Amino acid sequence: KAFSLMQTEAKKGNGFAMHDFAEMYLSGLGCEKDEGTAQAWFRKAYYAFTAKEASEKKKGYFQYRIGKLYSFGYGVEQDYSQAAKWYEKAVTEDNPFAAYSLGSLYRRGEGVEQDDAKAYELYRMAAEHSEKPNAYRNSELLQFVRTAQETPNRSRNIKFCQERHRASGASPDFSWMRS
Repeated sequence: KAFSLMQTEAKKGNGFAMHDFAEMYLSGLGCEKDEGTAQAWFRKAYYAFTAKEASEKKKGYFQYRIGKLYSFGYGVEQDYSQAAKWYEKAVTEDNPFAAYSLGSLYRRGEGVEQDDAKAYELYRMAAEHSEKPNAYRNSELLQFVRTAQETPNRSRNIKFCQERHRASGASPDFSWMRS
């Protein structure tokens, strides 16, 4: 039933339904798995999102979704540089999902030069967004700090995290990292 409803909405031109319908084909949820059909629906979602992005006043969420398509290679050729470009646009529109995704690209050095400081700032922005704070992003930030703790440059990394945290206006307590 969900498959049928999603199909109806996708055929009406709803970009979000197109995307989710493609996800259903990709995973075989309610239908046979079919990557070719999934990619065709992702491509339609891409065109729907770019059309909406061009016409909407608040573009951030569409920019984020376009970046996500590039990041995963859904409906378009996978291109981390293009994903970063679209996420960056969405971040300027204050989209916390894009901040997290762009932070992940900086953390891994995909499509952008690897930069832990930039990744940290973007993770914080996502985790502490005033309207949409997100516990998952906050846990990702904590994982970032813990990873810094476990590396050979542990004291330098602890200092880095403390400085980044202080620069944001917070007063950190990283004493738990020293044990």
